[in-house]
Amino acid sequence: MRKLLIILLLTMSQTYGQLDLAVYQDLSLAVSEDDHGNTPFTPDIVAMFKMYNGGNRRGGDLTRNIMVYVLFEYADLASKEYMRWAMGVGYKIPIWKFYIEPSVDYGVIKRWGTTMSSNFNTSVSYPITKRLNISILGSLTKRTDLNSYWGGTNWRTNGYVGATYKLVKE
Repeated sequence: MRKLLIILLLTMSQTYGQLDLAVYQDLSLAVSEDDHGNTPFTPDIVAMFKMYNGGNRRGGDLTRNIMVYVLFEYADLASKEYMRWAMGVGYKIPIWKFYIEPSVDYGVIKRWGTTMSSNFNTSVSYPITKRLNISILGSLTKRTDLNSYWGGTNWRTNGYVGATYKLVKE
C-alpha cells in the first residue's frame, strides 16, 4: 500500500503545477490543558501534501487553483493515540496577499479500532518568502472514533497553526 501511494504521488507531481507541504500543530493542545487529561505540549500534528492544477488544463485561471491533497494527523492523546489518514479536494482563493483554501476530505481514523470519517477544512496563509507561508487551519471533523468508544456521533472543531512550504512552483 505504501509503495502504491508513493507511485501515485510521484505520478501526480509530474502532472500538477505546484506542490506544497503544510504542517500544523493544534494550538489548544500546544499551550493548555484540557478536560481529557492532555497537558500542554501534547503533539497533535497535521501534515498535508497539496497538489495544485497550475492552470495547465482547459479553463486556465478558473482551474489554476484546484487542489487535491493527502492528509495525515497524529495526536499523542492521554487516553489513546489518534491517527487519521485522508484524501481531499479544495480550492485556493487569493485575496490581497492572503490565500484562503476551503476543502473537504474523507478518510480513516485509527483509535479504539478503525472507522471512516469526513472533514471540512479552511486554511488561511500569508507569504513570508516566495516559498514559505505561515498558516492557520480550522477543521470540522466527524469523530467516528468517539462514537465507537462513548456512543453518539461527534463533530469536533480544531484550530491549528503552522507553515506551508512550496516544494515545486509552477
